[in-house]
Amino acid sequence: MNVAVIICDSFGRHDREGSYGVTITIAGIRHLEQPDQRDLLGNPARPEIALVDELASAASSMMGQADERRPVVVIRGVPYTGDESASIGRLIPSAR
Repeated sequence: MNVAVIICDSFGRHDREGSYGVTITIAGIRHLEQPDQRDLLGNPARPEIALVDELASAASSMMGQADERRPVVVIRGVPYTGDESASIGRLIPSAR
């Protein structure tokens, strides 16, 4: 069984109220998914999906933001691209 790890934390933005989960580091999972797909009109599309942040946000909502005491969430059944040399720095333009 392949296992990926996403470590996340709560972030906020100056132009938006509230907080949300964001990935701060990863292991075993690619930083960005780029599936070959087609749009609704059948044209080729190559979206760039920050799946690690989407999963971090989902996990964050389950872990809570205060005293819920859920430090770990296990997510199963999500297809992802494994990457043994994964780096969150690849997802952050200023870190390149």
